[in-house]
Amino acid sequence: MEKSTLIANNRAGYTLIETLLVLTILMVFIAISMSNYHHKDYNKPPEEFLEQLSKDVLYFQQRATTYQTPISITFNTPENHYIIKDPTHEPTTIKRFYHPDLRVYLSTLKKPIQYNIDGTILNPGEILLYYQESIYRVTFPFGKGRFYVTKES
Repeated sequence: MEKSTLIANNRAGYTLIETLLVLTILMVFIAISMSNYHHKDYNKPPEEFLEQLSKDVLYFQQRATTYQTPISITFNTPENHYIIKDPTHEPTTIKRFYHPDLRVYLSTLKKPIQYNIDGTILNPGEILLYYQESIYRVTFPFGKGRFYVTKES
């Protein structure tokens, strides 16, 4: 009777080798899944800038039509930011900073970018974004469209 209880007690848990094998398999799965998240995305700053600018333009176009007030966006390229001003509501002035390696060049767009009270742009044009070896052309067309982006290289 004592011998059978000793055998039963020895079979109650996992052995050290079994536990180490399971942990090794889990570590391999974790290492494989983490390698997918570890890569560096070099095109992230332009994407972040364009996404934020798109949200700002949409919001302030809607604000211009709602409050019947013109809105202006001014780029300060040496200091890597742009300022959005609502002249009738001074607290709504927003200053957005962008990545220092991202260069913004107002090619055919006049400074400042202005939106009328109906949400349309006053002087349509283009902005060129330079980041590392990539060039993005941001076009602000006539009408109520916000802007569209084409990657040059």
